[in-house]
Amino acid sequence: MTMRHVFAISTFALVAACSARPEKSTLRCEQSPDQRADELSQLAHDGATASLRILETTDLHVNMEAFDYYKNAPVLDAGLVRTAVLLRTARSQAVNALTIDNGDLIQGSPLGDWFQQKRDPRKDLHTVYKAMNLLGYDAANIGNHEFNYGL
Repeated sequence: MTMRHVFAISTFALVAACSARPEKSTLRCEQSPDQRADELSQLAHDGATASLRILETTDLHVNMEAFDYYKNAPVLDAGLVRTAVLLRTARSQAVNALTIDNGDLIQGSPLGDWFQQKRDPRKDLHTVYKAMNLLGYDAANIGNHEFNYGL
């Protein structure tokens, strides 16, 4: 079992415990891991279930707008701006949803190169990360392109 599986299972168990039977759940962050494990075991024993929708993006490569930067033309099927609509719709259909990006965000398009030239990475949060914060991403992985401009 990989750490990715452990994370997914742990997250699902936590969401199940907190949302499936909120009237019975006393699960709190300040509890010890043993106390949380005991409560999760009891909820599972009682037949508690929950649904979790995991939304994922990957390889955005700074394609923020519905625009092909190489062809200098609008497109209908690309860009984080279009994906944002899909994310909002998918979240509205699920009580429990996580939004995760799998990396390769900040390099790979002319817009990414332009952002890199215009900002001070020691002071300014990258525009892609600002957009992800606005969209309510829960987590992100680091891809190989996150290292293209150095650490």
